[in-house]
Amino acid sequence: MLGMVSQDDGIGLMSVTETLDSKIKAQEEKLKQLKAQRQAALTRERAKEKEQARKDDTRRKILIGSCMLKITEED
Repeated sequence: MLGMVSQDDGIGLMSVTETLDSKIKAQEEKLKQLKAQRQAALTRERAKEKEQARKDDTRRKILIGSCMLKITEED
């Protein structure tokens, strides 16, 4: 019969259990890798945002400085 394991066939049951355990382990490892990739992507995104904020701040300071120079030259 399919799906039935006799008492004499303990080896078959162990191999099925071992196979399932190895599949679970493989999936857990894959999940761990995907979580690491996600974390790395988030870290890169935060670094990119931080760099853009610094660029924006520098540009703002340059524009303010330019306006201040123009105002002082007009006086």
